[in-house]
Amino acid sequence: VPNGSRPIRIGYLSPDFRNHPVALLIGDMFSWHDRERFRVFGYSIGPDDGSPARARVVAGCDAFVDLNDLEDEAAAALIANDRIDILVDLVGYLDRARPGILARRPAPLQVSWMAYLATSGAPWLDYVVADVVALPEDLAACFSEKQIRLPSAVYPCTYALPAAAVVPARCSIGLPADGQ
Repeated sequence: VPNGSRPIRIGYLSPDFRNHPVALLIGDMFSWHDRERFRVFGYSIGPDDGSPARARVVAGCDAFVDLNDLEDEAAAALIANDRIDILVDLVGYLDRARPGILARRPAPLQVSWMAYLATSGAPWLDYVVADVVALPEDLAACFSEKQIRLPSAVYPCTYALPAAAVVPARCSIGLPADGQ
């Protein structure tokens, strides 16, 4: 909590809050943030496809803002006006990227994660989130960003989390009813 005064405001910027691998992989993650410590903002710079994947992201955020039709300067001003403490870029330089938003530094701390696991070379990105496979130790010096290394895979997969255990009837899978 910054100065103990309010929850940290974390914003996620992506064109892929839609039926896309990014939203499928992390769609449920937005709702997992500790709301005592964080407020979650989703900033979409891509189309609304009306998909369940987008709906999961929207439902998991405290605020969700569609920036798709705004110019970079207006989008950055809106993010800055929300007083975001940490802005996480989920696209890097890939399709539909909007580095012009991040270049205006709408948040004091800006982080690259998820889709673009390479150095941006950009002075406006402070950190990159990776793991030892995506970013081996011997390549760390090649990155302009400081590295945050996750202890396991950099790509979570929230849609594949195990559901509550459902034990099938023995006969439904070809086993005898009495366990013999």
